[in-house]
Amino acid sequence: MEKRFGMKKKAYGLLAAAAAGMLFLSGCGSYDADENTLFLKRNGEIYETNVQSFEGAQYSEDELQAFIDEEISSYDGEGSVSVEKFEMDGDTAMLTTKYSDSTAYADFNKRTFFNGKVVLAQADGFDFDVPFFSYGEKSSAGMEATGDVSIPRQDVIENPNLSVVVLSENTVVSVPGKILYYSEHVTVQDKHTAKVDGYDADGAATKPAYIIYQ
Repeated sequence: MEKRFGMKKKAYGLLAAAAAGMLFLSGCGSYDADENTLFLKRNGEIYETNVQSFEGAQYSEDELQAFIDEEISSYDGEGSVSVEKFEMDGDTAMLTTKYSDSTAYADFNKRTFFNGKVVLAQADGFDFDVPFFSYGEKSSAGMEATGDVSIPRQDVIENPNLSVVVLSENTVVSVPGKILYYSEHVTVQDKHTAKVDGYDADGAATKPAYIIYQ
């Protein structure tokens, strides 16, 4: 099962390390996105897709490829990490990284991260001691739902069928289910997608964000 690793978020990114301070977007292969996005799969795998402009920077495709290969090959933690796709299109580099599970993602990036059942997250040390809100979506007829409302913490932690993503980084998250509840630092974009923001480079100083789904 997934474990809790990397309580201090490391300001890490394969491309960011090669060109710090440049703008991140996302999109590659079947995991297209407009910004940095984590795609969580039912089998536990995670795909992280980044696209970055290198306009004005002196980096060749071979240099970036060598840097990425070195970072990946040096990983000796739990699970596996691999490059799914990397290519250059003019001044834009596109990278999709595949992680075997949440432990590999957290360990490789030195970040707070968990994806699994709520009860296991509690056993792993996450206290869920934050305000929670229910996600209200539009009906099929286009009418507005009652809206997002505050809910008791017990509604989240006492349901054995719920899963949770816990993280402390600014990113979009696509979950393999329907989002039901969420915490602060989270904006739900649709029933499968939420955006996490409001964290600085060291998200460990702030309570993590929770996305509850089924």
